[in-house]
Amino acid sequence: MPDTQFFNSSKSDKLPTKLLKITEQFCKTGLATDDEKWKNLVFHFLSKFYNQHIDKKIIFLNKSEKDITKYIRDWLRKDRRFCGSFIVNCESLTKDTDQEGYNDIIFESTLWNTGRSYFIFECKIIDETKAKITEYVYRQPTPSKKADGGLYRFLTSKYASGKDFGGMIGFVLQGRAAEVINKLKKRISELSITEHNITFGELTDKKFLEKKIEENKNSFLSKHTRINKDTNKIVSPILIYNILFDFTLF
Repeated sequence: MPDTQFFNSSKSDKLPTKLLKITEQFCKTGLATDDEKWKNLVFHFLSKFYNQHIDKKIIFLNKSEKDITKYIRDWLRKDRRFCGSFIVNCESLTKDTDQEGYNDIIFESTLWNTGRSYFIFECKIIDETKAKITEYVYRQPTPSKKADGGLYRFLTSKYASGKDFGGMIGFVLQGRAAEVINKLKKRISELSITEHNITFGELTDKKFLEKKIEENKNSFLSKHTRINKDTNKIVSPILIYNILFDFTLF
């Protein structure tokens, strides 16, 4: 597989043939409640976006996280096949919708479990520095700032509170994507957060870190314990699909 491809295009391109026929047959065949089929469809469109921008990476140079995320949402909304399958939103699905919560990409469909299911991605500009790794994963609280971090929002059920999966997309604008992944995996493997005498965020199985989406080297999975911050109780674990878009020019 060429290094410039995000996913295996030959495999991904077959998805619309079966899954983009959004009709009542979804319900009859059981596809409407099959999260794996819907997730694969989401990965297809993310793959399509990245592969069509391989030669256009310069447009993301010096762009902010918010600008890149908005560009992706706008691109998806212009794709006719995408609009036949999904709507894409950017609001947090929880009551805690502070300004930072609007950088998300949320894939929804009225046919996916009758509109009750969704796939939410948190987006972060990421590089090899400790500061960026921290913002992607978990930033400890300080006297002037609350605890935060892209992954942390899933681990406290701020995002995907009703689902057992979610996603992170890292925009690599400088540095080496392979080294970024190594540092992310190290930080995530060491993660353990304690709040109000409850510890969470640890990996349930470190083997997930070696799993990839369609064997793409710029992706990995991580499954974590998590809490519901409103009730301050441990809830079911969450599986995170970590994806890096390598927008570096060299």
